[in-house]
Amino acid sequence: MGVNRSKRPVSAEQREMKKLIRIMPLLGMVFIVLLATGIPLYMTSQPGFCRSCHIMRPYYSSWDTSTHARLTCIDCHSGSGITGYVNGRVNLMKYTVASIVGGTDETELKAEVDNKKCASCHKVNRKVSAGDLRLPTRHHELKDKDVKCTDCHKRLVHNSTPTGKNKPREAVCVKCHQEKNISTECKTCHSDK
Repeated sequence: MGVNRSKRPVSAEQREMKKLIRIMPLLGMVFIVLLATGIPLYMTSQPGFCRSCHIMRPYYSSWDTSTHARLTCIDCHSGSGITGYVNGRVNLMKYTVASIVGGTDETELKAEVDNKKCASCHKVNRKVSAGDLRLPTRHHELKDKDVKCTDCHKRLVHNSTPTGKNKPREAVCVKCHQEKNISTECKTCHSDK
């Protein structure tokens, strides 16, 4: 005569426990992946990471004394949106690997700043005046997609002699006026005193 081994009913609590036990390895893997990617992403987002490369030290120093020192490198030097962020990360990795493996020189540094990045902090539809200089609103409306903020404000943050001022140099203004056939007479931009 055989022993009757009927299955005992499984409680809802026991079923939930079995489900949890089955997904624990998956949750563990997700945790490990987040840890393995999150820490490097965070660390490489810090300006100190950029400073660790000897070529970047002067850029770090000028940033550290600039009006933009509260921002990280990634805040400005990655494009807008998720695509821009990913592209910025890919470029960072390429440069880091090239620096470690084959060495790079300063002429290879090409860090663009997207107009949208500037506009995320700065109002672009404003009149600007500095002393007797009066710029019309159209200078900051950025309707001309060929003009980048950095065309006028080049080396604003990474300048060997940072002044903290964000006024473009006169030569930049004159060059643009000449290219667009706009008068370069002083009274065009400067008010009479």
